Amino acid sequence: MAKHEMESIGSLLGQSWQVYKDHFSKFMALIAIYLLPWLAVGLITVLFKASNYLLENSPVWLGIINVFLAILMMIGVVLGVVIYFSAQAGIFVLIQKAKTKMSVIKIFYEGKKYAWDYFILSIWTVLFIILWTLLFVVPGFIFLVYYSVAFWVMFVEGKKGREALKRSKQLIYGNWWRVFWRIFVVNFFIWALLALPTYFMGSKETVETWRDISNIINVIIAPFLVAYSYFIYKDLVKIKSK
Repeated sequence: MAKHEMESIGSLLGQSWQVYKDHFSKFMALIAIYLLPWLAVGLITVLFKASNYLLENSPVWLGIINVFLAILMMIGVVLGVVIYFSAQAGIFVLIQKAKTKMSVIKIFYEGKKYAWDYFILSIWTVLFIILWTLLFVVPGFIFLVYYSVAFWVMFVEGKKGREALKRSKQLIYGNWWRVFWRIFVVNFFIWALLALPTYFMGSKETVETWRDISNIINVIIAPFLVAYSYFIYKDLVKIKSK
């Protein structure tokens, strides 16, 4: 019965594009927020190298400055992790509440409420997929699809950790191939679009430059793919409720 009820890829893409287009500036602001701490960590790394070069003949000052920079690095990494998961969670909040007017700061602080649970669910998801993959590659691949809406279960239904994974599997059970196809087509198209130019590039330097550009493009379009998974989740909930 459910096999003909899922929305088409075109419909899911249209809904996702609307959300992405309407809130593009906010998505980019959240991405900038979670990238900033890592830029700061990079700057501290540069200062480490500079101090070791400039103060190599002053071991006392070099030691003091290195200890100070090490403390800054530790603080930066901890803050970076918190800010990263808060901003990532903020993207989910923004998509879920796309029809409400919320400032980027408010979205970020809403996301911060989910940061710990988001982090824990990320760990559980990676752990289970690795364990299934160790059994054999195919089970790992199967459960990668089964767990594909677990984060939306957490944000919308409030289930956490393993409960979110179980609920995600329950929603997708009976619709695995249809969910797989909807995920595969879009991700394969994006991968092909970004990989194709490398076959026409002559030098290694050009290929590496394009790969850097591709990484930036992947970061920019990530919220669109999150929105796409949201509408898959909503569709599955609608089907299961019938």
